[in-house]
Amino acid sequence: MKKTLIILILIISCNLMAQKVPFDLNLTGNPFYNSIRAASIDVDNPNNQPIIFTVRVANQSNRKVDEAYMSFTLKWNGNIIINKSISSFKDYSLNVLNNTSSPLIFTNRDIINDNGSQYLSAATPSISLNDFLNNPHFKSAIMNTGLFPDGVYEFIMQIKSSNNPNSTPLSNEAIYVMNIHNVSNIVLITPGVQAGQPIPNISQRPVVYSWSANISNPANPYIFEIREFAQESSININNIANSGRLFYQETKTSPIFNENLEYIENNYYAWRVSVPLTTDQSQFGGTPMRHSPWYIYKFVSSTTNIPSPYANLMPQLEALQSPVVNQLINQFFVPTGTFYHDNNKINASQALTIIQQILNSQSHVIEIID
Repeated sequence: MKKTLIILILIISCNLMAQKVPFDLNLTGNPFYNSIRAASIDVDNPNNQPIIFTVRVANQSNRKVDEAYMSFTLKWNGNIIINKSISSFKDYSLNVLNNTSSPLIFTNRDIINDNGSQYLSAATPSISLNDFLNNPHFKSAIMNTGLFPDGVYEFIMQIKSSNNPNSTPLSNEAIYVMNIHNVSNIVLITPGVQAGQPIPNISQRPVVYSWSANISNPANPYIFEIREFAQESSININNIANSGRLFYQETKTSPIFNENLEYIENNYYAWRVSVPLTTDQSQFGGTPMRHSPWYIYKFVSSTTNIPSPYANLMPQLEALQSPVVNQLINQFFVPTGTFYHDNNKINASQALTIIQQILNSQSHVIEIID
């Protein structure tokens, strides 16, 4: 009985403590962006800003306040960029806050704003791009690219009873987390060559397509695309995307494609990889995409054997079952007779022995350097 009484007292005490905070604060927004331009944080013209987060404040008690202040902190990868900047709620907002029937809703445009808005006064200290540049690493990234750097951004907000950041809280502390992952160029590896160069013949089945990019998240699927041309003269290298016919297209999450397709003998195939991006312009109707260059090859059922004094190495190289090595062989690349191991020059016989050791090993990694 005594133990039960103590538990009841604790529950009542917790409820009383919860009731001391009259407002429920909630932050929502897009948790992922590929890029946000530094120039998009326009404190003079806040409507040019993307809506990064939305703030919702609900009065869940009968308590009314005569004044209230929003405390705003921004962290990047755990480093404080803006620390407890304070904005006072204007009369309009106070009237809504003191009304339990509907919540007060506003966005980052009302906080990151040099002149204040109908909801909040201008922040003290003011929030500007200079505040974002206080951290030297953050500043360096922005100055080099004009974009907010990769990382985890934490927007931390709480309603306070006075303009002192350490004053009594009137709401819970709410945190909105946003990730930025800028996308660099998409590099095609094989098959073919970049449009404008002499077109090689490819006969491998299946044709293995591979590429590389600094993307490894479901927010950025690869759009893999192949276009077909009956003659080389019909390839408009300045407008491949709108010439020929669409031969194949697929959305992928891994940087490789090796399915058997119905290629036509002596036809030409151009392929590229694109990635849809989420940026600060996406909300304004933009559909930004990052495209690789186009690579082209001619499909033939077999290639002419090219004699080589080191032809006995070719079956061993093919036995490695490396897509990249096989594509090089099909593009007429052959051993030159210059072999190195651990930066030491070796002869063909030694190279053959090393390849055989690789074939006999449990696992191996192949890197094409030159």
